[in-house]
Amino acid sequence: MTHRRGFTLVELLVVIAIIGLLIALLLPAVQSSRESSRRAACSNKLRQLALAMHSHHSARGHFPAGGTTKVTVAYSSTTCLIGNPSTDGGPSWTVIILPYAGDQPRYDGYAIDQPFSPMSTETTTPNFSRQFKANSNFQCPSDKNSRLTACNTNYFACQGGGTSGQAACAAQTSRLFYDNGVFFNNSKIRVKDIQDGTSHVALIGETKYAAHQDWTAANPLRPHMSWDSSLRPLLDFSMPLGLCATTNGINSSFKDPAVSEDYAGASSTFGSNHSGGAMFATADGATTFVSESIDLALYRRFGQRSSGQSNKGGL
Repeated sequence: MTHRRGFTLVELLVVIAIIGLLIALLLPAVQSSRESSRRAACSNKLRQLALAMHSHHSARGHFPAGGTTKVTVAYSSTTCLIGNPSTDGGPSWTVIILPYAGDQPRYDGYAIDQPFSPMSTETTTPNFSRQFKANSNFQCPSDKNSRLTACNTNYFACQGGGTSGQAACAAQTSRLFYDNGVFFNNSKIRVKDIQDGTSHVALIGETKYAAHQDWTAANPLRPHMSWDSSLRPLLDFSMPLGLCATTNGINSSFKDPAVSEDYAGASSTFGSNHSGGAMFATADGATTFVSESIDLALYRRFGQRSSGQSNKGGL
């Protein structure tokens, strides 16, 4: 009669150690594969938004406005967007492109010719009850603050770039407005207006700094925005919601909008939860990943439609 010898304790420990080592080796690869998939999904969402903008251009002869308001005074060093946030804000680019992005029913749900709310505290506009609903087409899957019940956005249109030609609101001088990009208040920029070349100019970029509803939940007096927020016209606290400029370096702010305020960063800092940079759609409809280590002067020109330097280092 033969006796089978079982595993000794030492052998069992060796097997466990080998399994642990294999898991340790495979886990980073699995995580990397998942992030690669999320980044590809993000790139596809950006491309769809850019294509919707181009479809609008084909139909209307120009890109959609960055935001529509009743404010007609142009930006200047002392004027940004002065008006009433409850009556003067109209649909933003995110709403305007919905019919061109295959979402006509959602577009039809708004009273397009009536005021839109910029923030969750402006509750008296005709469209408030329709706004502040989640739209996954504006959410990057790599952002931990994005989820099916959140109305946040991870994509801001580019309002310009650089450190000159900007306007700031009266009380909060770090909330910056530009009009040297493709999108700004009541803008109607055409492809032929982009003199630096469409492949060298930012159309849309990633953001992780939009004021988030989780922050409002913990601080009820603090307002949050939505993917369909209007621009916020107000003398002392105006904000270019839904727009950002290539001013500060990518990912240069370390604030989490779900736990702290970063309105200033949201208007002047693109960023993402992808390692090392952020995704952008250029004015020709292509998408590209821009490293956070890009030369700052080059990056600032990237947001400008007519910087005078069309090469832009290959951008």
